[in-house]
Amino acid sequence: MNSGSLEIQPDQSWVLVGTDTVVMTDAAEHVMTTQVLDLDLDVRVTPVLFTWSFGDGSAPLTGTDPGAPWPNHTVSHVYSDPATVTISLRTEWDADFRVEGTSTWIPVAGRAVTETESEPIEVMTAKPRLTTG
Repeated sequence: MNSGSLEIQPDQSWVLVGTDTVVMTDAAEHVMTTQVLDLDLDVRVTPVLFTWSFGDGSAPLTGTDPGAPWPNHTVSHVYSDPATVTISLRTEWDADFRVEGTSTWIPVAGRAVTETESEPIEVMTAKPRLTTG
């Protein structure tokens, strides 16, 4: 199963306290083919729930939105203190299957879960400095 990527903006190893850290995933519905008991099956998986954890002790953010890039972002987090954090994404998937060559999709009970984690990110403060030229 293609779990999709976890994308963070700005795309760097650090972010600033007090500014939006934008997150998104490209997890999307897709169909896989497999074989069970000598039957060729198509399995369709659809992402239905995303849980974002931002690594700073705040409550996870759960919803159906996979996020979007800045400036039209839909999922973000503002860090309040300097720290080293890891952002994680838990995606829940619904699944259906059909015997290859038929048109009827049959729901699979339960949900599949994938988890993705970022590299460590440094949350920093910045102080403006004015200089004379």
